[in-house]
Amino acid sequence: MGLFWALEPEKPFWRFLKRDVQTPFVVELEVLDGHESKAQRLLGRAVHERDFLAPGMRREPVRAGRVRATLFLPPGGPGVLGPGDRVL
Repeated sequence: MGLFWALEPEKPFWRFLKRDVQTPFVVELEVLDGHESKAQRLLGRAVHERDFLAPGMRREPVRAGRVRATLFLPPGGPGVLGPGDRVL
């Protein structure tokens, strides 16, 4: 994650915030020959997708008094954990 942690925003003082975790975070990566901003030879290109939710996960809003949260439920409903599932 160091590569993504070190990214700088195009607009000053903006921070990365994923507002919709139900869609993947997509980053287009390019490797160029040289360090200048002028036209450079493209050496390679790739697209990286990072999912925030496993397939089948449900997102349920929680509101109780002043508490506002989101509950993420695994496929099969609450209390059913499969291999690799974590409870935080």
